[in-house]
Amino acid sequence: MSPVNWPHVYCTIAVRKLLDQAYTAEAIVVEQVPLRLSDSLPQPDIGVYRGELRDYTSHPTNPIFIVEISQTTLRYDLTTKLELYAEAGVAEYWVLDVEGRVLHQFTQPHGSGYINQKTFTDVEQVIAPGCGITLQVAAMLQ
Repeated sequence: MSPVNWPHVYCTIAVRKLLDQAYTAEAIVVEQVPLRLSDSLPQPDIGVYRGELRDYTSHPTNPIFIVEISQTTLRYDLTTKLELYAEAGVAEYWVLDVEGRVLHQFTQPHGSGYINQKTFTDVEQVIAPGCGITLQVAAMLQ
């Protein structure tokens, strides 16, 4: 397995720190923790789950939302992973495009896609679901 490039690592840490600050008590923010879906166990870059760590005795199954940090996997994250998460009913899915410096937000899963899609540039803000905190997209990027 090839090593993860530094921009991916940097952005993953930056997003994790922002989300840790946003979800102080109502949720846990985890990196690279498998998400149990009906027939697969993907490892999203970041998952946000209701409750506390002690609430989970196995892999989480119902995220508030999922974030993929995409440096070399943008096409895969916007197609295959999007379909996987939509079909599993993941309410909100973000793809942070490191090279393009944009955040893709998908909401309202329906079948193998999402009804709503918004793209935020690095000068815009996005609202974190479930907590209402506004985050600067630029703060997620290197």
